[in-house]
Amino acid sequence: ARDKQEFSVLFLDLDRFKYVNDSMGHAVGDKLLQSVANRLKICVREADTVARLGGDEFVILLRDTNINGAARVAQNMLKSIEAAHTIDDLQIFTHDSIGISVYPSNAQDVEKLIKYADTAMYRAKEEGRNNFQFFAAEMNLRSNLLFSLEKDLRLALERNEFSLHYQAQADIASGKICGAEALLRWKHPEKG
Repeated sequence: ARDKQEFSVLFLDLDRFKYVNDSMGHAVGDKLLQSVANRLKICVREADTVARLGGDEFVILLRDTNINGAARVAQNMLKSIEAAHTIDDLQIFTHDSIGISVYPSNAQDVEKLIKYADTAMYRAKEEGRNNFQFFAAEMNLRSNLLFSLEKDLRLALERNEFSLHYQAQADIASGKICGAEALLRWKHPEKG
């Protein structure tokens, strides 16, 4: 803020990293993480920061970088990570998904910038993995709606807001009833 410069936060998660740990062991998984970290460092400038949060998640801070610069770096990271990693005479292929938030347009504090980049990363995974997505406000709206729906569902069970109905199924050719389907109806106190 003091320098009045934009910067970008990238939240990177390896796609299906659990399968590497499960099938090849944690030692190989750890070496893969080291290989990924080294490749990420090559993709950024000396003034930028690459940090591993835990597991297979990395946060990258790109100083003085706008949307276009962040997109170029993210694209380079995707290409770099997908090239074969040679670990203990094994060739391992992996991909990553990246979410990006930008200061100051998305948020002005660190916690929100990382949260928004994480939200965008999950959108990248939903969009087929091995890509990057920029944070957009509607991503927050969607995650808030899902959180609210889950909370309401739990309360609905406690409040007995569900009612069970049976509906006959008929064979169109003969007109005879051939079965029934169970319908669960939810009477939400505010949404109907």
